[in-house]
Amino acid sequence: MKVPYPDHRRPLYLEGQINDVFIRRALVDAGSSVNILPLSVLTAVGILLSKIVQSQTSISGLGNKSEVTVEHMQVNLKVGLIRSLPKFYVVDVDVAYHALLGRPWLNKHKLMVSTYHQCVKGRIGLRPLRIPGNQASFNKNEAHYSEAEFLHRVHRCWKQPI
Repeated sequence: MKVPYPDHRRPLYLEGQINDVFIRRALVDAGSSVNILPLSVLTAVGILLSKIVQSQTSISGLGNKSEVTVEHMQVNLKVGLIRSLPKFYVVDVDVAYHALLGRPWLNKHKLMVSTYHQCVKGRIGLRPLRIPGNQASFNKNEAHYSEAEFLHRVHRCWKQPI
């Protein structure tokens, strides 16, 4: 039986912590030249807006739509065994992810994205590192996001006997 939504076409979400607050949806996007954090996540993790560096940077997104960042800042981020202080651009938009990890984060830690295997791979020293993607990144209350519907369909397909 052919699976209608192959696993490698799914968005890759990682679990992590921002300032020791658990997040389920850190979207890994190797095509993004910046790391992005929604303003709503900053308030949820308890970061004071007075700690943020003001900046007016324009970021072009899908469909050539441009968003102006509110500011940028460094946050304490832990994903798997990696703990760092990456620079995030803060945008005031409603998005499905809690953080977007782009090329700056991937390149700093010399990580490779594998959407086929739904993980991020790299090394810490001489030890291989594999951070698996979060397979349950959305709950039923968040089903209004198109990504959630896509992921639920994938899970139903994999549960069927082959």
